[in-house]
Amino acid sequence: MNPAPQVSVIIPVYNRESLISRAVESVLAQQDCVFECIVVNDGSSDGTRAVLDGYGAKIIAIHQDNAGRSAARNAGIERAQGEYLAFLDSDDTWKPRKLATQVAWHKAHPECGLSAHGIDIVYEDNRVESQPPRCDREQLAQHAYEAVMDHFAFFPSVVMAKRDVVLEIGSFATDYHGAEDLDFALKIAMKRPLGVFDECLTSMYQHGGQTGKKQLARENVRVLTRHLELFADRFDKALTGRLRRKVARYKISIAKRSESREESRLLLGEALALDPALKFKPSFMKLRLKGWFSKG
Repeated sequence: MNPAPQVSVIIPVYNRESLISRAVESVLAQQDCVFECIVVNDGSSDGTRAVLDGYGAKIIAIHQDNAGRSAARNAGIERAQGEYLAFLDSDDTWKPRKLATQVAWHKAHPECGLSAHGIDIVYEDNRVESQPPRCDREQLAQHAYEAVMDHFAFFPSVVMAKRDVVLEIGSFATDYHGAEDLDFALKIAMKRPLGVFDECLTSMYQHGGQTGKKQLARENVRVLTRHLELFADRFDKALTGRLRRKVARYKISIAKRSESREESRLLLGEALALDPALKFKPSFMKLRLKGWFSKG
């Protein structure tokens, strides 16, 4: 009889027949950890299913109609048996001791519900840039929610979470398209301490099919705005103000990238309503001079 898995690895995949093997092989190469590898095929129309079928009993393959990556991750969570959950995007890979290292970290920090580590960013010209988590550790220890909001480090391919904590928050929200990981980490931060460590254990490959900065900023606005609406009674005045200022800055970022002057003016007006102090910022004044914002 096989031992119960310590970690359930969950990989959502959609139309990545040329990449999924690289991700799966990096999971199967994990050392000194008992794990199960759950791959959720989210309605792929290419040869992804055939690739997964080739692994036989080495993986648990789930096939479903296309419902988005959050729904795919949730399908994996429902099937998972491990004490811990680790997520891997289908275009990323892990180093061989990723799981063992992160489990050991959690054993040393049992109070933490979610952890993250550093990444190696692999560019299309094969350059590699090692990047430790950007979170302020002191802030993360004292004010986890604010730390996650200010310096996001909890990308799916670097996190490990306690399964019972994930079930407690309700898994991944399925109506975001690029910022579901921010919502996920923020909700865990409201329940448990979080932690990070510097070792780079995930290779994150850059390519043209990833979520763009403008789209990501729009989704971050949706997440933070919803948190302001849903959890207003849990936030003190200071945190509410920080959230409003963060949303305002995302709106400015979107406005700068917008191809529509009308949309830019609308977004800048919304940003100013959220954070009136912006009118005194030199960067905001420059936008006025460019004519992006009404002087009225």
